[in-house]
Amino acid sequence: MPKICVLIPTYKRNSVFDAINSVISQSVKVDEIIIIDNDRNSNIEEVLKDINDIKISYYKQKENLGGAGAYSLGIRTAFENGFDFVYAVEDDIICDKQSIEKLINSEVFSDSVVLSSVVLSPSNEIEKIHHKKLDHYLNQKPVFGDGIKYINDLKEKYFKIDANSFAGLFIPRKVIEVVGYPDPDYFIWYDDLEYTYRISKKFNIYVIRDSFIFHMDDTYFINNNLKTIPVNNLYKVYYGIRNSLIFRLSYLSFNKKLIIILETLFYVLKISLRVIKTEEDKIKRLRVLWLGFFDGVLKSKKRNGVII
Repeated sequence: MPKICVLIPTYKRNSVFDAINSVISQSVKVDEIIIIDNDRNSNIEEVLKDINDIKISYYKQKENLGGAGAYSLGIRTAFENGFDFVYAVEDDIICDKQSIEKLINSEVFSDSVVLSSVVLSPSNEIEKIHHKKLDHYLNQKPVFGDGIKYINDLKEKYFKIDANSFAGLFIPRKVIEVVGYPDPDYFIWYDDLEYTYRISKKFNIYVIRDSFIFHMDDTYFINNNLKTIPVNNLYKVYYGIRNSLIFRLSYLSFNKKLIIILETLFYVLKISLRVIKTEEDKIKRLRVLWLGFFDGVLKSKKRNGVII
């Protein structure tokens, strides 16, 4: 058996213990769980000490690295500790008991192919946002069509993709040797897209139908526009706009870059007008929009880690 670790970044979520228990229950026993805790005031270490079913390596951070920093550190740690495969999940994921076994037993499994489990909502629907195809402008397109809702709707055993979230991503050591680690400066959002797209330029990535996990946070189904996001979560808007631009401007040709910049500019202008007309905290919301746009165009990460 290859040497496998499971990586679980966490930040102020007790659901991490459900994630851990689902790993312990796997039909294929993994060698270790790596926990990257972004909460410097966390006390979960005391609880982890009482778990004897599996080796757990716990790394508490002095500052919040964001999801990007946590996955980057976790994958680097797994690689430096000699693991053959890293199975990355989130702290609100519950793995099916055979999620890893089905990956290893799939037709396309090898030590130079990245695999992904299908991500399901608590109601068993496929969360299509996690599995991505990219068009010529690196816009995200769903892998599965509108008629696909549940796993039983999938006819093929596996699907080649261009990018994927870190939820249920099975990464071989040989791939990490070539591609390296996720970019921690994304802080949140688009770090997984950039990393897996970078992988797909050199290696194949497949979603495996019979391997699945459950994402217990259903906020992915909420429309993340400025009107629905509270002021204390506006930093997500900033990183969404900034990182979307940084990602695409890093890979596209000059002409396509200009088109993306103009499209994003019109989007920011449209949202800005709505903010002025209808929303409270106008200055804060406008500041977030335009900082995200200009930092994205300049590919500036100087505000990395800042909660605006």
